[in-house]
Amino acid sequence: MKHKLVLLMIVCFLSIQNMYGQQEFYFRHYQVENGLSHNTVMCSLQDEKGFIWMGTKDGLNRFDGNAFKVFRHNEENGNSIGNDYIRCLYIDKSGRMLVGTQRGLYQYHPVTESFSPIASSGSKSIKDVCVDKAGNIWYIAEGTLFCQQPNKAVVYNNAQYFSPTALCITKDGNLWVSSSDGQIRKMNAAANSFAAFPILSKQPAGISWIEKMVATDNNRILIGTSAEGLYSFDIATGSVKSIISYNQDKTGIYVRDILQINVDEYWMATESGIFVYNEKKESIINLKKNYHNPYSLSDNAVYTLCKDKEGGLWAGTYFGGINYYAQNQLLFQKYFPDYSKTSISGNAVREIVKDKFGNLWIGTEDAGLNKIDSKGGITHFMPTGSNTSLSYYN
Repeated sequence: MKHKLVLLMIVCFLSIQNMYGQQEFYFRHYQVENGLSHNTVMCSLQDEKGFIWMGTKDGLNRFDGNAFKVFRHNEENGNSIGNDYIRCLYIDKSGRMLVGTQRGLYQYHPVTESFSPIASSGSKSIKDVCVDKAGNIWYIAEGTLFCQQPNKAVVYNNAQYFSPTALCITKDGNLWVSSSDGQIRKMNAAANSFAAFPILSKQPAGISWIEKMVATDNNRILIGTSAEGLYSFDIATGSVKSIISYNQDKTGIYVRDILQINVDEYWMATESGIFVYNEKKESIINLKKNYHNPYSLSDNAVYTLCKDKEGGLWAGTYFGGINYYAQNQLLFQKYFPDYSKTSISGNAVREIVKDKFGNLWIGTEDAGLNKIDSKGGITHFMPTGSNTSLSYYN
């Protein structure tokens, strides 16, 4: 009898999913109570072994799918990471992982699970890091662009002054650097110089700057800003296109991270949730925290995005830990009370019945009866002392 009941519920829920169309975004949350060292997650990536790494305000976390291992500074261990505030992470083509902290840049050694400092970084706060095709480590530290070559370190912004804000390496191997004046610069290694391209509108200094750059597979650079949303820069033509600039309340969008999901879809981590942009459909969805929805984002201030090898998406937030969305996993559409007219009325579901008109009737033990019609509309029938609302079945 128990197996029949389970089968009945599966059939009913699959019917709901087929009836009411597109699957929603459901997130699983990992926070301090789950083993994460701090609920502020600044950066994230997946290594070649499948581990998910998360840099927080209090330690570097490695997640194996079941548990977190936390790496912190240890005064008694000279091979530990030098600082617990993790600001950026990067893995190059050789599998080398670099960890930028509030006090210096470090390389992680997986065999010994130890760390060694990048000498030129000293105790500087690291803003961004990347590695070019020659294996040189480029990083931004306290408003200066550095290059750590095998035998020496070079400061690159003395001859031609600009204040760097973000880095990226394009498919052709070129280094691009954004600057606080709203421009992006392509490095000419032979001439040891940069060619500048203006991106942002002319605004007073400090109002808007470029926060993040990501090179795409179709010869473009996506550019996230602190107040003007997302831009797309065509490398071949030098043209600039604004993708999205404002929230619904007309405030500027602060883009923290950008992730290309496929040829047409991009995710943007912002201070106002996640924006899902489909270039082909020219559609944008804004995913935000819903206090009545336990499967929504845990926080609207999203700082980092990571796609794993199984297609799962990880979103690190400032207050709510890390969120996981299983993109390729078949999920049930979820119905739960959120105190609105478009949700079911109770938590304790006792029975589910489908009638000849395609309506689903859901009986609860704590909040009456619900009818879901073929268009997804929900009607509540609360106990009134009479069976008028139930006469449909008699």
